[in-house]
Amino acid sequence: MVELKVKCSNCGEEVGTGMEMDEDQFEKALLKGSTAECPSCGEEISWGKGDVINKDEL
Repeated sequence: MVELKVKCSNCGEEVGTGMEMDEDQFEKALLKGSTAECPSCGEEISWGKGDVINKDEL
């Protein structure tokens, strides 16, 4: 299981989403309208499946 990560649109930092999945779970997941807060700048990031930057680690 790997924590999904997205990129902050404000400061460019990698942000952990708090969601952990394996490849099969990721393929089945809808992941629409999810949010995460950037610990570096405080920006609330809206993200979806296409925004995950570490898919290759699943």
